[in-house]
Amino acid sequence: MHLIKPSAHRVLDVVTVAVFAAAPSVVGFGRGARALSYGLAAVHLMMTVATRFGTDRRPVPLAVHGHVEIVVAAALLIVAAVAPWPMPDRWFFAGAGLVIGAVWALSDYGHEHSHIR
Repeated sequence: MHLIKPSAHRVLDVVTVAVFAAAPSVVGFGRGARALSYGLAAVHLMMTVATRFGTDRRPVPLAVHGHVEIVVAAALLIVAAVAPWPMPDRWFFAGAGLVIGAVWALSDYGHEHSHIR
């Protein structure tokens, strides 16, 4: 089911960057969670800026963006399960992993991405 079109996905990516950038202050993360959140904000921003969401001439195909997103979603769930951090930090990353996974499942990455499903 491809409910999220590329233009809407780009907007969701910008929101994701903002959430990862703001979370350390809002949630009050410890050192490790803070570093991970800021790092994810930076990487997600770079991926969003570099991704070809339509007919623009950016270097990263949307399908590759999708591959990275599903790996990040799974990694966040693993981190949430095993990190020696306080529960609010771990719950944030578990929630982020679930949301990113849901966006991945609902996004239209084009024909070249369909073999993953």
